[in-house]
Amino acid sequence: MKALHGLLIVVGVALVGGLLYLGSFRSRPKEGFFSGVVETTLWDLAFEVAGRIDSFAVDEGHLVAAGAPLAGLREADFQTALEAARAREGVAAAQLAALEAGSRPEEIRSAQARLNRALAELERLSNGATSEELDQARAQSEAARETWKVRQQGFRTEDIQSAQATVEAARSALEQARADARRYQDLAREGAVPRRTREEFDNRLAQAQGHFDSAVAASQKLSRGYLPEEVEAAHQEYLARDARYRELARGTRPEMVRAAQAEVAAARSQLELVQQGPRAEDIQAARRRLREARSAVEQAELNLRKTRLAAPAEGLVLTRNFEVGEMVQPGQPVLTLADLKKPWVEVFVPEPEIGQVHVGDAFDVTVDSAPGEVFSGRVTRIYEKAEYTPKTIQTQTQRVNLVYRVKITVQNEHGILKPGMPADARRRSTGSEAPADGR
Repeated sequence: MKALHGLLIVVGVALVGGLLYLGSFRSRPKEGFFSGVVETTLWDLAFEVAGRIDSFAVDEGHLVAAGAPLAGLREADFQTALEAARAREGVAAAQLAALEAGSRPEEIRSAQARLNRALAELERLSNGATSEELDQARAQSEAARETWKVRQQGFRTEDIQSAQATVEAARSALEQARADARRYQDLAREGAVPRRTREEFDNRLAQAQGHFDSAVAASQKLSRGYLPEEVEAAHQEYLARDARYRELARGTRPEMVRAAQAEVAAARSQLELVQQGPRAEDIQAARRRLREARSAVEQAELNLRKTRLAAPAEGLVLTRNFEVGEMVQPGQPVLTLADLKKPWVEVFVPEPEIGQVHVGDAFDVTVDSAPGEVFSGRVTRIYEKAEYTPKTIQTQTQRVNLVYRVKITVQNEHGILKPGMPADARRRSTGSEAPADGR
């Protein structure tokens, strides 16, 4: 019994030792085998101008080709800005053309006419009014005064009676014309007179009607008398004529001569400027304004083109951060695009093994989501600085070691590898061939 018990103890110790040895062997890191995560180039695509999203051509998960349209902003405001910029460019171009063409002949003639009038007025004021001008001004003042008095007193009784008599005569003529027109209309319907005769009496009737209407209007005006505004207008006309006469009779005042001399100087200066044409600095300023206007048009055209977002390369749409109708500011990521053609896996190589890894070494990469698939990769970068094993990277060693980050670029022609996939990389043994399909 004691012997059996001792045997069991020996067997148990041996079994535990074997298990510990096996566990130690399995926990030992496999040389040339590393783990990492698939990464790709990501584009956070944003508009360069602010606006409201008008449309999306893609959604999350879509594969897009290089240059494919992705999204667009509402173009109405940008189109309006472009049209306004073009209008300002047209105005600036017209202003420059006018300056470069110089003064027009009619502008020179107008300036010359102003100078001639100013010289004539100065000469008149310097010489004073002639006797004929004084007589004419006096007569005009007296005539205006009489007109004012007549309008104050109203129309004479005999004028009113004469106008009424004219109305009665016009009425009789109108009645006779109406009778003649009716008679000849009847004869024309019976064919007794030619049409021309009937038209002649129709014209007489129209003339008689016009004479009667004029006579009635004149008689009503005489009966009503002058309106207050007509009387006031005659009064103001008299005051103006009288003031003109008194001014001429008083003679030319020194301040009037000085004002006329100033007008002559201004007119002469304007004529000289018009004859010389625009100044060179004015033309240069107009040219600068035209260049600025053209730059504004180019900027407006560029802003209009920036309302369309296109794919910079072939890739996968990972995220869409906005919806149609939302406002976006310049630089706000609207879509995130991933380049599936050139993914890579970053692994961490322990310090003792880093000397065995070189740029250009071939690796076979596998992912859990594609069992049995092997992707061909090569080391494209070995980071110079050592670091401690990240906690997020699970390796086959349980102790903390210094490691080096190594980038393995992987071929992914069929787009199977996606960002974020856990991946394993194993160094390809010397002489082994890559899979026929490049994976």
